[in-house]
Amino acid sequence: MTGKVEKFTGEMVYRKNSELYERLNDVISDYAGEISLAETVGVLEMVKLNLLNKES
Repeated sequence: MTGKVEKFTGEMVYRKNSELYERLNDVISDYAGEISLAETVGVLEMVKLNLLNKES
């Protein structure tokens, strides 16, 4: 490695992860009572597969 670490920036990464988690949770909450838990998990699985397929 040629660069020198000046400052740890991991806090920003975790902040973004937390923001994504909160936003996804809010969207899921919007559908409470309209779709079942199993359907919600199924949709999340489809999103996961879509993300994984984009990476390969």
